Parts: sequence; C-alpha cells; structure tokens
Amino acid sequence: MKILLLIVAIFCSILCGIVISRHFSRRKYFYIDLCDFCQFYKVKISYSRQKLSQIILEASSKYHKEFEIFLSSYVRYIDGEVDANTLSLNLSFLDKEEKRQILDYFLSLGSMTIDEEIEKQSNYFATFDITRKTSEMQNNKFSTLYVKLFICLAVFIFIIFI
Repeated sequence: MKILLLIVAIFCSILCGIVISRHFSRRKYFYIDLCDFCQFYKVKISYSRQKLSQIILEASSKYHKEFEIFLSSYVRYIDGEVDANTLSLNLSFLDKEEKRQILDYFLSLGSMTIDEEIEKQSNYFATFDITRKTSEMQNNKFSTLYVKLFICLAVFIFIIFI
C-alpha cells in the first residue's frame, strides 16, 4: 500500500510540473502564431484584397491548436454566431491585459481603409513581437524549471517515504 501511495504521489508531482510548464509553451506558440498571422494578414490585404473571413480560413490550418481554435471562434464572431466575450474563453494561458490587447486587435480588423489597416498591422506586430520574445524567454527559463522542480519534489517524497 505504501509503495502504491508513493507511486501516485510521484506521478502527481511530475504531472503538476508538466502542466505548469505547458502553460508557458502554449503562450509562446500562441504569440508565434499571432505574429505570423499579422504578417500574413498584412500581405494578403496588400496584394490580394480578399475578404477577412477568407483570409482567416486560408490561414487557420497552418497554426498550432490554440491559435487555430481562436481563429475559428473569430470566424464565428464575424458570422454573428458568437459575441466578443466568448472569443477569449480558451485563452486561459494569457493574462487580462494580453487578452484585451488581442481582442482589440481582432475586433478592429477590417474596420479601416487598406492603408490605415497596413499601418495598424505594423504597429500591432511590433507590440506582439515584443511579447513573443518575452514569452519565448519565459518559456525557456521557467518551463524546464518547473518540470525539474516537481521532479525534485517527487524525489523528496520518495526519500521521505523510504
């Protein structure tokens, strides 16, 4: 019984470390995809002048899961199926300010002339790129740290029980 409890405690502590580290990697990949989308959208409105929903549907298949889900909910928002508050429900790995900034960006897409839209894309890209670099740095620093910390906790639990 003691060994089974020990195995469960070790497994839970390692799993906690993996879940916490996954938070940082999800945030990193979301911002990588967001920066890529900003550049993609800027090129598309500059040259092809397609509709916003067509651009998003064309782009959505090449991104990671979280960003793809966000883009599909944004397309549903454009079609009038959902309201703006439900767009940020699956972005639990972002803080309030980041959610607000991303929602402001997406809610303003397609609301200006093409020249103003291109200028706005450049401004948002600069902001998102800074956050992307920060999130990559935090991911590199903290994701492995939390896994190692919880592995050490598992080893500590093992030593206490033995």
